[in-house]
Amino acid sequence: MFGKVLTAVLLISCVACAKPRWAQTPLATPPDAQKPEPGQTASCELKFKSGLCLDWAWEKQPVDSEFGSLVFKTYTLENGEAIPQDLSGTAALVLWMPSMGHGSSPTTVTRIDAGTYRATRVYFVMPGAWDLHFQNKDGAKVIDEAVDSLILE
Repeated sequence: MFGKVLTAVLLISCVACAKPRWAQTPLATPPDAQKPEPGQTASCELKFKSGLCLDWAWEKQPVDSEFGSLVFKTYTLENGEAIPQDLSGTAALVLWMPSMGHGSSPTTVTRIDAGTYRATRVYFVMPGAWDLHFQNKDGAKVIDEAVDSLILE
């Protein structure tokens, strides 16, 4: 009996994280939509613990069995103007599903310009609530972090 229950639990756990099939909805505004109009000031809605500002946008949304990519920018605000600011360490992005206690496959982050980074190999293993942990790392140690959340249906 125990063997049958164990087999059923293992089978369900394997199927639960199978190919995601979520609705295609915009998950973030395009980069141009984040730029303030002339005369308006930039905002800093998403921050690292150190106070450094962060904005991000999809370059390519992940779908079904295809990886996606996103671009994120780190900056400081001076007189309402966004000034690009590189992270002091290595940029990283960790995808985490808090309700299930697991993450997704590792992403790859590369610097493309001052304060501008591209995360590739972005993939969510299933629909639901996800946290995006934008990290500033020194080796394996996380020295600063900004977290944003999204829901995949």
